Amino acid sequence: MPPCLCERIRDLAGGPVSLGAGLRTNTLWVLTGDLGVQLVSLGFGVVLARLLVPADFGLLVTVQILTGALGFLAANGTSEALVRAKVLGPRDVRTLFALLLVSCTAICAALNLIAPAFAAWFGDPRLEPLLRLSSLGFLLRPFMAVPTALLHRAMRFREFSVLMFAGGLSAGLASTLLAFLGLGAASLALGGLVGALVRTLLSARRAGWVPALGFDPAAARTLGVYGFKLSVNDIIQYARAQTANTLISRHLGAGPVGLYNKGDSLAEMPNDLLSGAAYQTLFRALASLQDDREQCAAVFLSALTLVSFYAMPLYVGLLWVAEPLIVVLYGEPWAAAALPLQVLALAGPLRVIANLSRAVAASHNQLGREIRIQLETLALLVCGTAIGLHWGLVGVAVCALPGFIHNAARLAGLANRTLGLGWGRLGRALWPILRLNGIMALVLAATDLALTTAGLAGSRVLYLAAMVGAGGALYGAVLLLLPPLGLQGESRRWRTLTQPRFLRSIIGRK
Repeated sequence: MPPCLCERIRDLAGGPVSLGAGLRTNTLWVLTGDLGVQLVSLGFGVVLARLLVPADFGLLVTVQILTGALGFLAANGTSEALVRAKVLGPRDVRTLFALLLVSCTAICAALNLIAPAFAAWFGDPRLEPLLRLSSLGFLLRPFMAVPTALLHRAMRFREFSVLMFAGGLSAGLASTLLAFLGLGAASLALGGLVGALVRTLLSARRAGWVPALGFDPAAARTLGVYGFKLSVNDIIQYARAQTANTLISRHLGAGPVGLYNKGDSLAEMPNDLLSGAAYQTLFRALASLQDDREQCAAVFLSALTLVSFYAMPLYVGLLWVAEPLIVVLYGEPWAAAALPLQVLALAGPLRVIANLSRAVAASHNQLGREIRIQLETLALLVCGTAIGLHWGLVGVAVCALPGFIHNAARLAGLANRTLGLGWGRLGRALWPILRLNGIMALVLAATDLALTTAGLAGSRVLYLAAMVGAGGALYGAVLLLLPPLGLQGESRRWRTLTQPRFLRSIIGRK
C-alpha cells in the first residue's frame, strides 16, 4: 500500500526523485512500525484476555477515559506544531519542554486529588488506586514528547517506528508477567508505564536530546496557537471515541464496557493501521503542496483510493467472521463482543474517509471548522449512546452509526471545499472499490451458505480459514489480473513481488 502511494505523491507533486524516495521509505517505516505494534498488541491481548477477565479491561478503559483526554491537553499539539514550524531553534524546544513539564506535573497532581471522587462517580472503589497509578505516566510525557516530535520533524520514521515497537513489546511483556502474578487490572497500568519509560529513554537517546528549560514568549505564541487548536480538536475527537465507554461503564458496569471496548478496538484496527500510516506522510505532503490545490486534490484522491482498497475488505469480512474470530482469539467469555463488532464494522469505511479528510484540514489549517464538525458528531454520539443503552451493547453500536455517517460526510465535504474537488470526483475515486467489495460480499455469502449446508460452519477455525481464503483469493486475483482504476501501479508492484525469483531474473535480462 504505501510504496504506490508515495510514488503517486512524487509523480503528482512533480518534485525531485529524492522526495518520492523519501516519502516512500518513510511511509513504509510508518506502516511497518504500526503493523508491528498492532501485531504485538493483538498477540499480548490474546494472552491477557485469558489471564484476566473483561472487568479488568473495563476498569482500565474507564480510567483511560479521563487520562486519555488529559493526555491530549498535556501534549498541546507538540508534534504537529513542530512539523509545521518553518524555523525551529533551541529556545523553541526548551520553551516547549518547559510548558509540557509544568502542565503534565499539574495534571498528575490533579488526578491524585480527584481520584476518590472519580471512583465514587462510577461507583467502583477499585478505580481510585488505578487512577493514581496511571497518573504517573504524565511525569514521563514531557521527556518523551519532545524527542519524539524532533524525530518526526526530521522525518526519521525508522527510529520512530522502532521506538514504538520497543515500547509496545516492553508494555506487553510487563503486563503479561504481572497479570500472571495476579495483579489484575493494575498489571495493565503498570505495563503501560514500563512501555512509556522504555520509549522515553530510547527516544531521547536517538534524537540526541538533553532536557533543558527555557521560555521564549514569541515561540510560545507561534507554536502554541496551532498546537492549542489541534489539542482541542484531538480532545473532542477522543471524547467522541470514549462516549460509549463512559456511559456503558456508568450505567452497565466494568464488564460490559470491557466487552464493548474489545469490539470497538477490533473495528478500529484496520483504520488505525492503514489510514493511520498514510495520514502521517499524506499530512506532510499536503502541507508542502498546499499552495497548489489541484496537486493536493490528486494526492488526496489517490491516497483515498489506495487505503480504501486495502481497508474495506477487512470490514466486509468482519460482518461474517466476527464471532469465530473473537472466540478463537480471546475465548468464550468474550463472545458477547461479536455483535457490537459486526455493527461497528459497517462504519469502518466511514472512519477511513474521515481520517484522510482530517489530513486535508490539518495541512491547510482548517482546524477551526473541523472542531465544529467534531462537536456536532460528539453531540450525536452522546444522544445515540444514551438511547442505545436501552437495548444493551448492540443498541449502543447501532445508535452510534448516525454519528459516524455525519462525521465522514461533513469532513469529506470540508476536504472537497478546501481542495475544490466536488462530490463527483470523490465518488469516482471510491466507486471501483465499492463495486469490488460488493462482489466480495456475494462471494463470502455464498461461501458461508456452502459451509453451513455442508455442516462445516460449526468448526470456528475451519470457518475462519475458508472465509479468509475465499475473500483473499478473490481480492488477490482482482489486484493481479483486473486492477481497479487508479491501482494499476499497485498491481504491477504486487506482480513483481509475487513472481518467482528465477522468472524475474529472466525478465530482467531480457
